[in-house]
Amino acid sequence: MKRRRRSVGRSTSSPGQNRQGIAAFWVIAAAPCLVILLCVVIDVGRLWLARVELEDALEAAALASVQDWGESGGGETLPSRQRGQALAAANVIRGVPLVLDDNYDNSGSGGPNQNDSCAGDLVFGVITNSSPPFEFDAGVDGTTVDTTAVRAQKTVQINSLCQNFLGIPVGPFDITAMSTARYDDNTGTTALIKIGSFVCP
Repeated sequence: MKRRRRSVGRSTSSPGQNRQGIAAFWVIAAAPCLVILLCVVIDVGRLWLARVELEDALEAAALASVQDWGESGGGETLPSRQRGQALAAANVIRGVPLVLDDNYDNSGSGGPNQNDSCAGDLVFGVITNSSPPFEFDAGVDGTTVDTTAVRAQKTVQINSLCQNFLGIPVGPFDITAMSTARYDDNTGTTALIKIGSFVCP
């Protein structure tokens, strides 16, 4: 009868146990990268939705303002600006109502359409040509032409879901959008348009 020799110093663990240990190590090592990737994916989605919400709010504000202004004959702009502000505030950007500055200047230095600045949230002007690409001119009196226009623009800040991940500050991110609407006196209709050039006095 032959005796079996015992092997001394050899591991008695199975290959499957070694693989489980390596898999656990890689899961632990990859966890921070997976969390970062998840944060990036969620933030990109939130920023995209914020951009859509901002564009919708600015479109509503521009259309409401230009319709009110056009129907009143293209003169005094403050009531039309206030209507645009009200429509903007009825829309939310990631749960926060959109606040637009009226950009109103009644001193006379703002030009014929009472714009305090061409960089303001609501800019009133006219469309000086009849076909695309349209030219928006903020320095032409709205009472002198058939097509008045309003440009609504805004930059808002959106906080990151992972504002302070592992001690690294993330965000906030700036989202900018712009929308222009015109009112045609001849047809009494409003429409959103793309501007090819912008003239500021």
